[in-house]
Amino acid sequence: MSQDDLLILSNSEHACTLVYDKKEAKYGFYDPDNHVTDFLWFSNKLDCTRHIISALGNSIALSLIQFRQTDYAPF
Repeated sequence: MSQDDLLILSNSEHACTLVYDKKEAKYGFYDPDNHVTDFLWFSNKLDCTRHIISALGNSIALSLIQFRQTDYAPF
């Protein structure tokens, strides 16, 4: 897989993870409450968005976690 970034999606009670696999062109959604599989994979944004809303509701906070090396440095 070639994910560069992770996106943490959360509401006031729960947090999940969203990744995009560039090589497969699929979105991966990880919900720690789902004990059956690691990621649920979606081929399109609409299906992925519907699943995110069903898992977290309409009030969602986003936090980007970047793994790529950048030219920026902390102060």
